[in-house]
Amino acid sequence: MKIYGYPLAMVACLALAFWASLPRSKATTGQVKWWSIAPSQLELLTYKKDDQTVEITGDAWVNVKRIREGEVIKEFDFKANEKLDAVFDDLLEVKALKVIGKSTDLNLSEFGLDGEVKEILEISEKDEKYGLILGKQSFQTSNIYALDKKRERVILISRRSINTLRSARQRLFENRLTNLKAIDDFSSVKLKFDSKEEEFTVRREGKKLVWYSGSEEKAEAEGTWIDKIMKLKAIKYTNDSESDEIKSENTQLVNLSIMKNGRDVGFISLFKRPIDDEKKPYEYWVESNYLERLVLVDSAKAKTLEQDIGNLF
Repeated sequence: MKIYGYPLAMVACLALAFWASLPRSKATTGQVKWWSIAPSQLELLTYKKDDQTVEITGDAWVNVKRIREGEVIKEFDFKANEKLDAVFDDLLEVKALKVIGKSTDLNLSEFGLDGEVKEILEISEKDEKYGLILGKQSFQTSNIYALDKKRERVILISRRSINTLRSARQRLFENRLTNLKAIDDFSSVKLKFDSKEEEFTVRREGKKLVWYSGSEEKAEAEGTWIDKIMKLKAIKYTNDSESDEIKSENTQLVNLSIMKNGRDVGFISLFKRPIDDEKKPYEYWVESNYLERLVLVDSAKAKTLEQDIGNLF
């Protein structure tokens, strides 16, 4: 009878020794805080991919540019919505889910980090700059590889906020005219329309919010127009010079002072601007303390609103 145990053990030992001698990255498991910046210290967050550049300032303004052959072909400025909080949480305090290893010891092509740089994240504060070159998605996860050239390390990070930056104009665009909510943030509004003025107070009756005029009489149209003006959405932002031009050349149609306990806490003003278009002869623009700039709103909805307010007086 032949005994195979000893030869098999020898083969197993040799195989184990060979495996141990193979070159492989010295990956660090567990999360590692890679950098940490206070939002108040942020000067600029920049994201670049292909022909798109996204810049976000510490005061929550976003600039998106499309650049081809060194020329800006499209540019958009807008205030960021509440989704920016998650972006700042992720990217102002970047966590390396795993430190893969020193970049000079790795085959960077395995991580999508070789050749031409296609996707970059840069963050600047007063005395420091941080940056990552972004690579490919890791296998069977939603995370991506990134190269910190200054520290010569390849790390694995979450791509959640990177996805937001890739579609910044769609995902970060603030389209609300105000962030104030009736009852919670304000209790009354003062309406000025065509030299007329009226104050309306809101009350909660059961599950509904009911508006009353100064005469304490309910009117169906009152709640309707207030709801409509709060639901108008910004379509496009102006720059400062355009805002001044629109306000100087066109009459303010409606001004809504938003109040709590008799004190102003905000405002929304509606401007009507004639344009050379037979089908749509007017544009409607809104200024609010929250957005800080004039924004274009839907003409059909604003026209209906104008009619509803006109019927109040």
